[in-house]
Amino acid sequence: MAVALAFVVAAPLAKADWKIVEKENPLGPGSAVDVLQGGKPVARLVYGEGQIKPFLHVFGTDGELVTNPGLDKAGKGAGLFNHHRGIFIGWNKVSSDLGNYDMWHRGGPGQGRYDIVKFENMTTKNSGSIVAYIKWRATKKDASGSDVIISERRTFRVLRPAGKHTQIDASFELKAERDVSLGGDLQHAGAAQNYCQNRRVVDLDRLRLDFFQQSHRRFVFGYLEQRRDLVEQVVRDLLDHVA
Repeated sequence: MAVALAFVVAAPLAKADWKIVEKENPLGPGSAVDVLQGGKPVARLVYGEGQIKPFLHVFGTDGELVTNPGLDKAGKGAGLFNHHRGIFIGWNKVSSDLGNYDMWHRGGPGQGRYDIVKFENMTTKNSGSIVAYIKWRATKKDASGSDVIISERRTFRVLRPAGKHTQIDASFELKAERDVSLGGDLQHAGAAQNYCQNRRVVDLDRLRLDFFQQSHRRFVFGYLEQRRDLVEQVVRDLLDHVA
C-alpha cells in the first residue's frame, strides 16, 4: 500500500542551499533529522526513545513551530491533543498473529513500536528529502524469530516553489510482513497532520485518509473525509495567500 499526500504552508523565503542534518531533538526527547534551507529549519523528523511515533514538524520563516509540539523538553505532553503530532501515519488498531497494538497513541517500549532502521536522505538545488525505512514491531516474535508486522518506506520531500510557500510531499509505502488488519475511527486511523493553534496557515486539520484491509495482505483505499466548513476556510486561506 502506498499513500502520497501534499501539504502547503505559507512561508516566503529567499532561495538558498538545502541541507539535511541528523541530531538530537532540541525540543524534546528522541532524535531529529532537520531539513534546512539557508541554515534555517524548514522541517524536522522526530523519532526515537521517548517518542510514541515518528512524525514531521514544520517551521515558519522565523523558525517558529507551526505543527503541534507533542512533547516539551521535559518529555511532558504539550499542545492540544498531544498524541496528534505534526505529519504522520498510524492506526489505533493494528492486529496480527503477534497481537493487537495501538500504533497511534502508545507506540514505544512495552507496546508496538516504530523502529527506523536506516535513512537515505538527499538534497537537490530545489529541495531536501528525508527517506526513512521503518519497521513496525510487535512485543513478541513468531516461530522464525521475526517481530515485524509492517515494513515502511516513508518519504518527506520539502521544497519552496518560487520561494512563496513551503510544500511537503509525503509518501508512505507500507508492506505487510504477515496477515495484518489496520483499523480505527476517523480521528485515529490513517495519515494525519496537526498544526499549532492560532497559526495562520493552510489548516487541513481533521482531514483524514483512512485505509482498511480487504483480505490476505491486500489493502484498499477507504475514503477521504472533508468537512464543508473546513474546506471553505482552506479555499479562503489559499485565495488570501495568492492575493
